[in-house]
Amino acid sequence: STITPDAGKEIVADVNKLKTFDVKNNNDIPIKMEVEVEFYDSDGMIVGSSSNILSVVSANSEIATEFWSTPDLFDSYKIYVDAEIVVYYKSYIDSIELIHNNTGKGIIVQVKNNSSDVIDDVRVAVVYYNGDKVVGYDNGSGYEIKSDRSANITLSYPHDRNYKNVYFDSYKVFVNEVYSSNY
Repeated sequence: STITPDAGKEIVADVNKLKTFDVKNNNDIPIKMEVEVEFYDSDGMIVGSSSNILSVVSANSEIATEFWSTPDLFDSYKIYVDAEIVVYYKSYIDSIELIHNNTGKGIIVQVKNNSSDVIDDVRVAVVYYNGDKVVGYDNGSGYEIKSDRSANITLSYPHDRNYKNVYFDSYKVFVNEVYSSNY
């Protein structure tokens, strides 16, 4: 089994004091993923750490996650990614239709359930870019999506510490998780 961090986008600072991390599950099965980051100063001393757990990362899918506990200043970092096979959940990544729209006030993401089942949980994220630089991140969730219905999730534009808008020229939407209980 393999999990591949996207080396071009690992831990990129943005104006919100958060860091984003893209990961791809290269397995043919869904996995539970825990991502932990340790941050170090120039002397190699730890200055902080942060982690995030995703319960159901769909097979062959890319996700984006954030780390809120990232220190303001660090010189290096180590990333640890642990994965285990998902037993009690079913992924619906192949049973959804994803539509997103930049409304001029935010990004609206519509996730349509094309399966005959109710999808318990869908979690999406948007990463905002200015050129190649990550300048923002937001995420949202939808619950109990009936067959042939949609979760409609509004995501906010990026802003700085003073809540002033941050310019972005592109964005990418990720379906981090879309699943139901399997028991």
